[in-house]
Amino acid sequence: MRPASLRLGLVLEFLLAIVAVFVLWGQVGGQEHLDYMPWYWKLVPALGLAFAVVQATAAALEAENPWNRKTLGWLAAVAAWMVLMGAVTYYYHVTEPVEEEEEAAIESTLRL
Repeated sequence: MRPASLRLGLVLEFLLAIVAVFVLWGQVGGQEHLDYMPWYWKLVPALGLAFAVVQATAAALEAENPWNRKTLGWLAAVAAWMVLMGAVTYYYHVTEPVEEEEEAAIESTLRL
């Protein structure tokens, strides 16, 4: 059983991680790509990544050696969530709507 102060710390870490994930995702992936995504494609990976980060911290605190099998497993989950977020961002980057000016430039290039 975890002490109350540790549980409170993990809850605060989760809340901070959610904010950090959204800010970092907007900076790295580009906010315009996130604007095209539906809310559930943003919420589910962000909550999953924040949860995995907190679980990795909890696993590191539980054992005598912080780099144990559970910690490494949760860090693998963190990496998997980040890859998923990158793939979703890339998909919305490739399929974003083309603006009229860009479309006209593409058509004029194709005519030459």
